[in-house]
Amino acid sequence: MAGMNPKLPPLIQALLAPQPYSGEVVRVDLVETHISWVLLAGDFAYKIKKPVKLAFLDFSTLALRQQACLDELRLNRRLAPDIYLDVISLNNSPQVPQWGGTGDVLD
Repeated sequence: MAGMNPKLPPLIQALLAPQPYSGEVVRVDLVETHISWVLLAGDFAYKIKKPVKLAFLDFSTLALRQQACLDELRLNRRLAPDIYLDVISLNNSPQVPQWGGTGDVLD
């Protein structure tokens, strides 16, 4: 549920609630790596690149994260087209995020 881990950014906390997702989502599980948050919601997994800069990658800006997502989609779709579906934006506000919505792009 949202707000369970105060160390998470407000956006990720808000995305732990089922409301931002379409379809029948009752529960959202979070899998965290050193470079991504993966949200398991209903039949789908949503991957968000963390805004980090490491020796071997740079996701420090929105533009760099978008390019990395597009590259990942292009490369992985060749072998797993049913898994890698699209790159969509997160819009609105960190407290009330909207997948592919209108307003300011959050990520």
